[in-house]
Amino acid sequence: MTQSSYEPYVPGRPAPEDRAPADRAPAVRASAGCARKRDDGPDLGFFLLPTVICTAIWLMSGGGYFWPMWVMLGTGIPVVLGGLARLDRRQKARRAHGHCPTCGH
Repeated sequence: MTQSSYEPYVPGRPAPEDRAPADRAPAVRASAGCARKRDDGPDLGFFLLPTVICTAIWLMSGGGYFWPMWVMLGTGIPVVLGGLARLDRRQKARRAHGHCPTCGH
């Protein structure tokens, strides 16, 4: 009889969610370069979408003082900081282990 996740917990025996099925090995994904994405903060879309929208509004309203620069500044800082954090993490991992922590290359 095989155990299912609906069976009661018995002390001394691992819970069903703690047991990995024998037929399921951990999936290892091969990737070229650093293609796998980690959650390191906002990406470029976080910067581009509000910049394009605000610049279009500014153009349609007749120009003048370029107020979208404040939107660019506010959305650009997190993007730059996230990129620097990724770069720093990769450089540290390459120095320590000889590979990228994101994809293993």
